[in-house]
Amino acid sequence: MIEGLTREGVHMQKKNWIQGAIKHKGSLRAAAKRAGESTRQFAESHKHASGKTGARSRLAITLMGMHGR
Repeated sequence: MIEGLTREGVHMQKKNWIQGAIKHKGSLRAAAKRAGESTRQFAESHKHASGKTGARSRLAITLMGMHGR
C-alpha cells in the first residue's frame, strides 16, 4: 500500500475518478455545438482523434455508456 494512504483513501480515489478526469466542463459540448452536431455525434466522429479532442470524446462515450443513454 502507498505510504500515507489508508484503505478509505484508496477507495475514495477510485470512487471519484470522474471529477479528476474532467478538467474543462462543457468543452466537448461547445466544440460539438460549433460543428453543428450533437455531443454524441461529435464524440463518435472524433473518438479516434489524437490529443485532447480524442481523449474527451472517448471519455464522453464511456460516461454516456455508464449513464445509460
